[in-house]
Amino acid sequence: MGREYPPGPFLDQNGRRLGTHEGIVSYTVGQRRGLGISSEGRLYVKELRPEDNAVVLSDNAALFTRVLTADRLNLIPTDSLSAPIRAKARIRYRQQEQPCTIEQTGPDTVRVEFDQPQRAVTPGQAVVFLRRRPGDRRGHHSERKRVMSKKRSQRKNSNYNYRPGQKAGEDPQALQENSRTKKFSPAARNLLFVDLIFLAVCQMMESGGLLDDVLSAWLTLVGLILLLVAVGIQFQFWRGPKSKIPKGPRS
Repeated sequence: MGREYPPGPFLDQNGRRLGTHEGIVSYTVGQRRGLGISSEGRLYVKELRPEDNAVVLSDNAALFTRVLTADRLNLIPTDSLSAPIRAKARIRYRQQEQPCTIEQTGPDTVRVEFDQPQRAVTPGQAVVFLRRRPGDRRGHHSERKRVMSKKRSQRKNSNYNYRPGQKAGEDPQALQENSRTKKFSPAARNLLFVDLIFLAVCQMMESGGLLDDVLSAWLTLVGLILLLVAVGIQFQFWRGPKSKIPKGPRS
């Protein structure tokens, strides 16, 4: 038998009893549906209090806060923060990164102040910090409260760009270059296929006497031009895209 969670009181922010809940584990912060409480306005779960088995309800505006504190700090690029820093953070997996100020308040605790209020900050959930260096699209990640697994954090903090078919320790740029020398451009392959059919049809028509010498010569020239175009496309594919040189400011 698992642990039982008995019913308890629904309270408003002033401590007034609003009703009885079915067990504290049945609710999450920010929840609106399934409360079974009738009121003039919409009520949401604002706080879960296991110490007295109470569920505190409020309106939606009371769910927003700008400040949170957290423990189990795990900084990846550094050991500690000597001063407050500007970064971005998110408290949910699919949430957009939010600008904030992070201040370390203890060996493994931090205080986070968001620029904009955040809805339903829940005790026990994880928060992820992201701070990008100039020109670094991947950024550095640090997380506290239920630190993500070591394997996942290493993958997120790595500058290693995996490509399909790439072996451990293999340079992705070299893999791309090797793939170019072994493959044909789809455009060149298709054009070459069409050119061969074109030349074969011209040869059959010439053998059947349907073409005179002048027209046959012109069609053969067109076939050779198509062949040269296909060869040029294939060489361009092997060379790869040209690097773009940024233009300087105009004088």
